[in-house]
Amino acid sequence: MRVFYALTLPPLIQEHCLNTIKDLRNEYQFKDIRWTSPDHLHITIRFLENIDEAQVNTINSLLQEQLKKCQTITISTRKLIVFPAKRPHIIALAVHLNLELANLVRTLNQTLSSVGIKLEKRPFVAHITLGRFRETTHTEDFTFNHIKTIEDMANRVVLFKSEPTESGSVYTPLKT
Repeated sequence: MRVFYALTLPPLIQEHCLNTIKDLRNEYQFKDIRWTSPDHLHITIRFLENIDEAQVNTINSLLQEQLKKCQTITISTRKLIVFPAKRPHIIALAVHLNLELANLVRTLNQTLSSVGIKLEKRPFVAHITLGRFRETTHTEDFTFNHIKTIEDMANRVVLFKSEPTESGSVYTPLKT
């Protein structure tokens, strides 16, 4: 099964993301982006592909106590980013990787490592995906200078199951 751990967004950040998507739609008239629906906005902490239910249960048992120590996390948006660099297919709102968020990522990674799951080789990039580009988008055609920095507190980590479909993935919360 495909699952991911995510930090849910507080209302102020959620509203900011939705307004940013609206502004981008109006300003650039993107026709080749699949925009993220409001119920899919989150900060992915770690994505796990091909994991079985027994592994998920083990990880959740180990994480339960650890996550209590991570209580409230300050979320501070920064700027719009597109990635990966070579052929961008994600447009996202960057999030400041502060000590609280870094500790959450480290806690999750240590737990995953302790049960034999390999760690991601790429560095963690804290972001909120706003949309996914299709093949034809040329990101050099636009700039993102007008994004405000917004800050709010988040405190809910959720494990989601991700099921791909032709119209995008369906996310089902498994554990909070």
